Amino acid sequence: MNTEDKRLYQLLGSQENCKQQLQTTLDAIKAGNRDIREIDMIVAECADVEPKLALDVIKTLVQAEEILDSDLERSLQAIGETDPDLATEFFEESVDNPNYTQEYIATYLPHLFVNNIEELCTQLKQWYESSPMFFERAVESLLGAYHEARTGSKDLENYGETIVGLLTDIAEIEGIDTSSALNADTDDTLVKGSLILDDFRHQPASNLDSYGIGVDYDTIAENATAYPRLGTLLGSDWVESLESAGSYDLPRFLSHEIDRSDFRAVLRQRNNERDWSQEEFELISIAKLVYLDHCCETIDLNQDSIGSLRQMLLDREKYGDGLAELDVCNALRREFVDHTVTMEPTVAGKDPDFGLLVDGEQIWVEVTRARETNEKRLVGVFSAPSGERSYVRKKVTDKTRDQISAIKQANPDDLTMVVLKNEFSAVDDNLVREYALGPTRFMVSSDLDDPEVYAVSGEPVARKDNHVGSTDDEGIEHLDILANFDYTTNFYSKPFISGQVFAFSDSVPNLLLDRLGEAFNAGSHVYKTPFVTGS
Repeated sequence: MNTEDKRLYQLLGSQENCKQQLQTTLDAIKAGNRDIREIDMIVAECADVEPKLALDVIKTLVQAEEILDSDLERSLQAIGETDPDLATEFFEESVDNPNYTQEYIATYLPHLFVNNIEELCTQLKQWYESSPMFFERAVESLLGAYHEARTGSKDLENYGETIVGLLTDIAEIEGIDTSSALNADTDDTLVKGSLILDDFRHQPASNLDSYGIGVDYDTIAENATAYPRLGTLLGSDWVESLESAGSYDLPRFLSHEIDRSDFRAVLRQRNNERDWSQEEFELISIAKLVYLDHCCETIDLNQDSIGSLRQMLLDREKYGDGLAELDVCNALRREFVDHTVTMEPTVAGKDPDFGLLVDGEQIWVEVTRARETNEKRLVGVFSAPSGERSYVRKKVTDKTRDQISAIKQANPDDLTMVVLKNEFSAVDDNLVREYALGPTRFMVSSDLDDPEVYAVSGEPVARKDNHVGSTDDEGIEHLDILANFDYTTNFYSKPFISGQVFAFSDSVPNLLLDRLGEAFNAGSHVYKTPFVTGS
């Protein structure tokens, strides 16, 4: 036991002094003394003797909303385990208390109800009716806490399953279809719970819509006329298909209440302010729909094979995949307007997303994207892995092995390309550059009198995957070009995307590389990787 712990345990003394110690602690907090570690230890040790006074200490402490729930985890759990009724009492007092924000108070739920999931479910049912906004915050907080608990000492997996079961029961009563969420392509029960919560807050049958981004299918049908090319691409009866798909971006965007004809006028009045509001969501919804309609200009309904694209855009889980293909189609066809860009051709028994014929060079293109990580969806905090564990490496190697290798082996003189769409929680420009070019490390010279800082490029991760001369098809030796892109920060005007382009072989002509840079608005971020002679 270190010196600090000894001091704290001496301070605690015997449990007979708990009332005095808690009162002294409460007075100290009111006087501005907030030694969280000390307070947490005192409350946790004394909660079984004076649980109500212990809770008073916590209530006073958290009024300023400057304390993380994780800093008081022991205290909160000790109070909840000793007197479960106090947990209920605390939330009865605080849910509608103007001294607290509901988002903040919701973080205390998993701790105060740590051993009382039945009572927690009872409260959630009541909050759904009486305080729907808090119900949303509560479910968000619980799903995130149970996800984080997977790496901790407490196994709360069954709690998560119970919460998801409760959501499913409420949805059935409300007449909300959760089949797309429950059948989602994930084994993570908590992620399915998060998808169900999206269904709650966006469907007309639910009384939840605190974010102001609900879905209304009558409004969708009316707004669809403002985006005729998108509607034509989606086909007949697409609104009915959308209704059965569950909650995702497309139906939410199409539910905007601001008329598209007023879009530019309202946007000018905003003066580029980006505070979260219903109006802000309406504007970005219209902007993204305008962009989608713009992309659909490049689709030839009479010539293009669009069946799978249409299905993806009307599918909750695959919408992002379809959108990525539409992004790339738009980028390629607007740049290579003087050449042939074929959708979903067949070559060597494979179906790449695009075929591009430029000045006698045949390029086969595969599009992929990283999906939002579970950590991002459930907790909102994440750290994308880099190096050999990066999502970039996985996506590029998977696409190369699955499609590119067979095409290249059958057509060795053709060029192959993978286009990767960024995802905020998994893939960004820096991670793609690290994969293709190597990480940049900063070194300091050994001259102590006049030290110099200089950058040194490390070994690219892609080199580990380039098995030139091998026959195992497990590497990326058949990949000639890699590109990645994301939407620009200002989505209200062109250019809508920006990206990077990397040549992986000597076979890529400079002119083609430059034009691909133009297509993805790469600017100076067009590179020849270490795999190219003389790079």
